Amino acid sequence: MYAGESTDDFHVTYKRTVLRYEELLREDDLIDFEAMTGRALALLRKSKTAREQIVARYPHIVIDEYQDLGPVLHGIVEVLLDAGALITAVGDPDQVLYAYQGANSRYLQELQKRPDFHTVRLTLNYRSGSALIDASRAVLGRDRGYRAAPERTDTGTVSITPAEGDLDDHAALAVKAVRERIAKGLALESVAILYRSQGPVLESLTQALDAAQIPYDREKHRRRPSGPLAELIALCTARALAGPLGVSNRPSTGTARALPLRELASLWKRQLLLADLAHPDATRRSLAQQLATVLDATSPRPKPGDDARSFLQELVLTMDLVVLANASADPRDSDTADELNDLQEAPLTMAELAGGQIPGHIAVTTYHSAKGREFSVVVLPGLIEGLVPSYFPNRPPTPSGIAAARREFYVAITRAKDEAVLITGNHYTMPANKYYAARNRLSRRTRFVDEIEQVLM
Repeated sequence: MYAGESTDDFHVTYKRTVLRYEELLREDDLIDFEAMTGRALALLRKSKTAREQIVARYPHIVIDEYQDLGPVLHGIVEVLLDAGALITAVGDPDQVLYAYQGANSRYLQELQKRPDFHTVRLTLNYRSGSALIDASRAVLGRDRGYRAAPERTDTGTVSITPAEGDLDDHAALAVKAVRERIAKGLALESVAILYRSQGPVLESLTQALDAAQIPYDREKHRRRPSGPLAELIALCTARALAGPLGVSNRPSTGTARALPLRELASLWKRQLLLADLAHPDATRRSLAQQLATVLDATSPRPKPGDDARSFLQELVLTMDLVVLANASADPRDSDTADELNDLQEAPLTMAELAGGQIPGHIAVTTYHSAKGREFSVVVLPGLIEGLVPSYFPNRPPTPSGIAAARREFYVAITRAKDEAVLITGNHYTMPANKYYAARNRLSRRTRFVDEIEQVLM
C-alpha cells in the first residue's frame, strides 16, 4: 500500500487486518520495519530537500540482490533515480526466494526497460562445471546462456541415487555419500547437505549424522548472537583472519567480507554515538589505531579453526563491548551483552565467530540459507514429488508454486562446484500431529530430477 500498487488480489480480511495493525502502531507511537521503509518512501516523494540531500550524500548507489527487493524499496530507488542518483543494480531473476515478503524480479526487469539504464548480462559461471550448469538449466526450464569458465577442464558430476526406503534411508545414503567423499581426502567443510525446509527430512538427517558421529554445522543453531553489535564483532573477526587488505591468506570458509580498519572504526563510532557513549576525542583514526592493536598485532595470524576465546576477550576489553551492548537501545545488542560471557567460556572457532563455515564440520542448511554460498559437493536428499516441490496430494501445486520451487532448487544445485548428489525416492512418512496420525504417502521422484536426467542424457 505504501508503494501505491494495486491490492485488488488480496483478500479483504488481510487488507483490513493490515490497516488495523497500522492504526494500533500509530496509537502506541510505534513503528515497525515495514513502516520505516514505507514512511521513508513517502518522505522522499514529498520532500525535494530530502531527495537532494540523499543524492548529494550518496551520488552513486550500488544495490546487490535486486531481485529480492519489494515494491517499497523499488519505489525508493525510482525516486532517487529521478532525483539524479546513479544506480547500479545487480541481480538474478532466477534467484527470487522471498516472494512471500513481496520480492519480485519484475522490478529488476523494469529497470532494464528504462532508457537511462545499460544492461550487462553475465553468462560465465566461475563456480560450477558444465554438467552442473546443464542440470541447473533443466531445473529452470529455460536456457539463460550460462557457460562454465573456459579454463575449467572438468565438467563436474551430477549423480542420481534412488532410496528404496523412507526418509531414514535418504539420510543413510546422504551419510554414505559424505563418508565416501571424505575418504577421498575432501575436507568436511567442503561438503553441504541441503534440505528444503525443517521437518521429517531434517529430523532423519540429524539422527543419522549423530549416529555416524560426523561433525556438522546447523547454522540455525549457531551460538553467535545477532544484531548490529554482533555483526560488528563478526566483521572484526573476519578482518583478523584476513589481515591487512591485499594479503593472500584470506580465509576460504565463507566468513564476512574483510573491511579496512577505518571502515570498521566508522561502524564502531556509529555504535558509540547511537549509545550516547562517544567521547569528543574518539576520532575514526584513533579508533582504527585501537582496533589495529587487536586485529593486526597477532602473530602468527589466527586461522579459521583456532579457538576464538582469547581473541574475543581482547576484543571485548579493547572496544568495551559489554558497556556498549548494555547502553544500546537495540534489544538484540542487550542479548549480545548477556551472551558475550557465555561465548568467552564456551569453545568457539574464529570462523564461527566471523559467521563463516566451521572448519571440520559439514554444513547442514536450507536451500534459502545456502544462497550466496559454494561447496565442492552438495548432497540433496528427500527429492520426492510432494516434498520438492511441496504440496498436498489432494491439492496440486499452482504454476506460481512450481515456479517458486524451481527457483529454490536451482539455488540449491548451483551451490555445488564439483558434484551434486541427488537422492530420490517414491514414498515418505509424514509424522503425526494433533490433527492427523502418522501417514505414509506414495509418490515418485521429483519432476526436477526427471528433467535433469533428460538433459544430461
